Order: sequence, then C-alpha cells, then structure tokens
Amino acid sequence: MPYGKFETIEQVADTFSIKVRRTPFINILELIVDEFFISRMQRALLKDVNFINEAAIRQHVITPVLDIVAEQYENLEIWSEVTYTVDETKNLDGKPDYLIAPYADNGGMAIPPICVMEAKEKDWKKGWAQALAEMYAASIQGANICYGSVTTGEFWQFGKLENGAIFIRDPVKLSAIENLQRVLNTLNWLFDQANTQTQLMYK
Repeated sequence: MPYGKFETIEQVADTFSIKVRRTPFINILELIVDEFFISRMQRALLKDVNFINEAAIRQHVITPVLDIVAEQYENLEIWSEVTYTVDETKNLDGKPDYLIAPYADNGGMAIPPICVMEAKEKDWKKGWAQALAEMYAASIQGANICYGSVTTGEFWQFGKLENGAIFIRDPVKLSAIENLQRVLNTLNWLFDQANTQTQLMYK
C-alpha cells in the first residue's frame, strides 16, 4: 500500500518538508479500568501465542487496549484498516492499521486526530514512517495537531505533528508488560487531547 512505501521518518520529512524533533511531551490522564480487564490483559501480554503474527498482536493486544480507552470518548471511534485516501499522487492513500476519528456528517470517517500503527516485525523505523505519512495526510485535511502512536503491542511510543510542519516524537517507549496502567493513562491523555482538537475543529 502507498503509505507503506515510506521506509523512514527522514524520507517522509524530506518529501513533505517536515522538521523532526525528539522531545518528551507525553503526559498521563488516569483511566479507571475494571481490575478484570487489567488482569486479562496482563495474562495476554505474557502469552507467546498472542505475538505469533501481526494479526494475533492486533486482535489480542492492540485492539483491546484501544477499545477500553475509546469507550471513554463518545465522539471518537476506532477505524481499523479503512481506506484513507487523501492524495494518491503523493502516496497518501491506503488502509492504515488504526485511525481514531469521529463520524463525518455523511456517516463515513471524519479527519483523524490520532493514527496508530503496529510496528510489524518490530520495525520501528518503518512503523513511524507510515504513521507520520498518515498524520501528514490528516494535516492536509485540516488537523492542526495530529497525534500518533507506534506499538509492538508490548511497547508503545508516541508522537505528534503540529500544523503539518513539525513532528515531535517522544523518546520513551512505554512497556505494557512492566506498567500497563501507565500505557492506558498515556493513551487516555492522548485521546483527551485529540477529543479537544476534534471539538475545536467541528464546533
């Protein structure tokens, strides 16, 4: 897929004139989760079978984590592998792993304020290249700030693209095995920020 043609952050940055910064920026917003979910996810994270291939990681690890956070936000939906075509001439089309976005007036997907990409085969460089290309696509549509996350299911890293021009990637990779609650709290903060951006965009 065309988003997948991008191999590195540098390639995306050069193509679309984006400045790249590596600076801490993530925060936390406490997410109160049922203890049963925490226990179930902690067990899932320790099972090798759940990491046997990309589909298993998405089904058993990434999707449940995103779902539990999204439940807190009535206006945000998780769109998985939905066609997202913004500009085919610039390779800004394809089916991203996950886009977090509200419904548009026509019932389709509105502009996504969050893009989440699985780091397939733990390839963080390509994962971030694709995520950044998707975030830039959202900025073309009008997202002043688009947040992104790349994850192996176990580790999660976060970034944001401001005004389609400055990409900031937090250097920290959070481990869901070591501290699942911190990952959830960080994602909750990210969703909250995105929800605020969406409200400003569609007010």
